[in-house]
Amino acid sequence: MSGLPERIRSLSPERRALLEMLRRERAGDAITPRGPAPWAPLSFAQQRMWFLDRFDPGNPGYNVYAAVRLRGPLDAGALERAVAALRERHETLRTRFNLREGALVSSIAEPAPIPLPVSEIPAGDGDETARRLAVEEARTPFDLAEGPPLRVRLLRRAADDHLLLLTVHHIAADGWSLGVLVEELAVLYRAFAAAEPNPLPPPPIQYADYAVWQRETLTDERLAEGLSYWRGELAGAPALLELPADRPRPAQRSGEGRRLEFALSDELSEEVRVLARGERVTVFMVLL
Repeated sequence: MSGLPERIRSLSPERRALLEMLRRERAGDAITPRGPAPWAPLSFAQQRMWFLDRFDPGNPGYNVYAAVRLRGPLDAGALERAVAALRERHETLRTRFNLREGALVSSIAEPAPIPLPVSEIPAGDGDETARRLAVEEARTPFDLAEGPPLRVRLLRRAADDHLLLLTVHHIAADGWSLGVLVEELAVLYRAFAAAEPNPLPPPPIQYADYAVWQRETLTDERLAEGLSYWRGELAGAPALLELPADRPRPAQRSGEGRRLEFALSDELSEEVRVLARGERVTVFMVLL
């Protein structure tokens, strides 16, 4: 972020004027807590996730998951309290998504403890069994209508060795926020294990507050302006991006994939970044 002022100064006068206009416009768009209501609208991103879930039900492709190794003596009661406090703190972790009178809405359940399932790992078979159970947990789909979009499971390898599995549907969290949840869970567990109160201050807003703000801010008129802009920018673009591949495109997507890791030299990495800046695209797009 240290180079941001220089990047702003390098903009053309027209682009600097546009940036300033956006700043002034956003200054009056602060997100505030919504009033009391048993339901709230979905954000546009949540609406996409809901559609994809209904389009391909039972597909766990949008599960976000983490596995945390816990070494040393474990207070299972304190951990269960920490999970309950985490769900109470974040409304999205106790939200159901349904149609209400023809409109898609989210309904937020009251805070309540949830059981913490514990699976015993046989001695001598720890790694393989733990890996299998972790994969099964990550691939188990959610029922967004029944909720909640969060599952927590504890694998006991030994009295002083556990594996905590957290799985969240992408409609309620993403990869970055999953790290936040793990950090907050650690803070809560340490406090409860020491018989101390919850040390985390309540969030100033919830995600549903953002969804309400987004729906009120992105009016039909503003959406039409954005749609008109991108129709102009993408005019003449191919309907299907045919990238070179070593195998033909399958008739039905399976979701199966593999990972290929490689390293670029410092010189080539900098050339990629320069090319991305020059073309005003991301490094990911250049590599793709």
